[in-house]
Amino acid sequence: MLHDIVRYFNMAVSISINEYIKLFLSFSKADKVKIAEKINELTFKERWDILDKDLPNASLTEDEIMEEVYKVRYAGKN
Repeated sequence: MLHDIVRYFNMAVSISINEYIKLFLSFSKADKVKIAEKINELTFKERWDILDKDLPNASLTEDEIMEEVYKVRYAGKN
């Protein structure tokens, strides 16, 4: 009996994105945060790889980086 229960919970469940969202919305606020954090943790590498492929591979010095930081931070404040 216990083996069947464990096997049941280890099965992959196939539901649509809309079904998943409806299920997600049924949780408490605290549980939604926990679920979102876990999804973030589980998908970080994949999301980073998607972003990273679009980033330029520029070789910048620390001075060049700080120059860009100041441009962005103080843009329009002159």
